[in-house]
Amino acid sequence: MAQARTIPAPAISSANQFETNYQTELVALRGAQIAPYFTVGSKAYFGDQLFGKNRNGQVYGFVIQDRTEVENSLAIGAGAKTNLVERVVNLAIEPWHMSEKTNVVEGKTDDEFDKRVAEKIGPALLQGALKKSIKNDFAKSATCFIGKAGEFEPLSMATAHLSSITSEPLYGFCDSMVEALVTSRGAQFVPVSAPAMYKQGLIGHFHGADYRSVRFIPRVKISTAFANAMSGAKFASFNSTTNTLTITLGASPASATVVKAGTPFFVSDIVACDTVGDATTEPYAFIATEDVSVATTDSTVAIKVDEVPVSVLGTRVASLEDGSIIEWSGANANVTSANDVTCPEAGTYFAALIRANGSFEFETLDTIDVATPESKKGSVEGITIHQNRLIDMGQFVNDTRFDLFTLSGVVEKRAQSLVLLKAK
Repeated sequence: MAQARTIPAPAISSANQFETNYQTELVALRGAQIAPYFTVGSKAYFGDQLFGKNRNGQVYGFVIQDRTEVENSLAIGAGAKTNLVERVVNLAIEPWHMSEKTNVVEGKTDDEFDKRVAEKIGPALLQGALKKSIKNDFAKSATCFIGKAGEFEPLSMATAHLSSITSEPLYGFCDSMVEALVTSRGAQFVPVSAPAMYKQGLIGHFHGADYRSVRFIPRVKISTAFANAMSGAKFASFNSTTNTLTITLGASPASATVVKAGTPFFVSDIVACDTVGDATTEPYAFIATEDVSVATTDSTVAIKVDEVPVSVLGTRVASLEDGSIIEWSGANANVTSANDVTCPEAGTYFAALIRANGSFEFETLDTIDVATPESKKGSVEGITIHQNRLIDMGQFVNDTRFDLFTLSGVVEKRAQSLVLLKAK
């Protein structure tokens, strides 16, 4: 994977040629302070393509490369794979903005501007982007490691798995209660150094990864009614067009319930693949992307999950345990109603996302189409804020608008693991 950003000295950056205004840079600085989820261990893959493209929904594709087969022979075997079929992970530009009356913004000393504007606008803009990105990223993990009440070993299991498939540094982003659970059991995170502006949420190093406590990491709740209904559950089907896993329940729920987004499911004999498409020994996690209601009369449940590419050797995220390519249906189907489906036991789970350096894309637009001679902007650690004055001649008032355009998301889900630790 590509080299991720390194953390600079704890000062406002002056290296970015697009930085033109100190006060706007203060807004970017305050935003950067709360955004390690975006800036730590991420990579800007599309910087040379983003010039002037600020359109909502503009899509960029990250290419996952295919590979040919490994053969133990001098000759190329009949029917051996020799063609390459690349897979594309698409991400869209997301626009975020806030406005203030111009008299609140202008005519302020730097200190006044920092306290009255930057400390409010910067974090609020980034929090909006963080909430949406984390919600979208949560299900983009090929593996999930689950701990029962009081257990924290799954953190070590996740980093051990990721370390076995990549040599990149690992970074963890977790619910603040994960640290509380670990330390309450007598273990501790080893302190790591970082500039002051990047210490917010920094917990420390634990078994191969640097961890940060991050807001908006959701907790996963599994009801007793649903967990009981999953006893004896079987695979029904998988629709690769709609990315829907249908499960035949072992029994109808005793009461109406909801399967929450973030709930992982495991199908027997299906394992996660490494970053070149080889089978690993870890079960593949089908993670729900949205809530699903389940009635007492339901005998099946349809779970929407993230895309599960399985047909192309080098780009697939899952396979059978023996490395065979998965066939969901048809005469050659090898995942059938004989396959068991399981999920975690009932309870509330604290979550952590652990990812390898470079498996996450993040960048912001340095240039936008609507800039005027009065436009200002500031950049800190890859986060660029744009400031424009809007004139309403009808009301004869001015507004000042702050804009942030983000492109973010997991581009290599095989290099990210979800960890769920059950609350006591």
